[in-house]
Amino acid sequence: MDLRRTVFWCLLFSLIAISLSASWKNICSCSEVGFCRRHFKRDPIEPQPVVERDSVEIGKWDSHSVTGLMSTAGGTKLSLRFFVYVYAVGGSHVFRWIVDDVPEFTNSKRHSVDKVLNPELKPVTLSESNLKVDKDRIVISSPGDPKCETSPCLEIALNPFKVEMTSTDRRGKRQVAITLNDNRMFHFEQHKFMEELKVRGISQVRSFKLTPPKSDR
Repeated sequence: MDLRRTVFWCLLFSLIAISLSASWKNICSCSEVGFCRRHFKRDPIEPQPVVERDSVEIGKWDSHSVTGLMSTAGGTKLSLRFFVYVYAVGGSHVFRWIVDDVPEFTNSKRHSVDKVLNPELKPVTLSESNLKVDKDRIVISSPGDPKCETSPCLEIALNPFKVEMTSTDRRGKRQVAITLNDNRMFHFEQHKFMEELKVRGISQVRSFKLTPPKSDR
């Protein structure tokens, strides 16, 4: 009698163990990240636009802005692309630099801050005489003052990257009022002309690789 009871309980426990094992496999098939596929289903992630290298391209000159591309690395295989706009506002003394989403990737302008400016300050139409591009510097002057004699100029040094607001005193000496990245913590290494931008009609393009400052943390 005891033997039969022992065999019965052994068979019962074996069946329960087999049932629990099979049920667990059906309930939870865990992925590499440890989430159960059955209970934590997620929509597939769409591939993001990838840029092969981090770069800044200052390019086509239009009625009121200098446009270009700036790419910042989000990892070894993913980069984000932005447009950079530089234009004069309000006639003189005010320049604005906007970083915005690339239109071909999104219709939003989440990086734009138009409401911050005084609504009376409107973008001013600039001509090619207001833009001077050489090997390592771009100078943007106010309308009617290409030599920066009465109004300040915005100077963008490309290698190393630096932005300065400058003016010229009565003796013709260049004065620097404001400097961005004067400590040169951010560096841009020059690359060759990008052929694909020729197709878009962008000229005077210079490409630079961004090397952000390293953190000790």
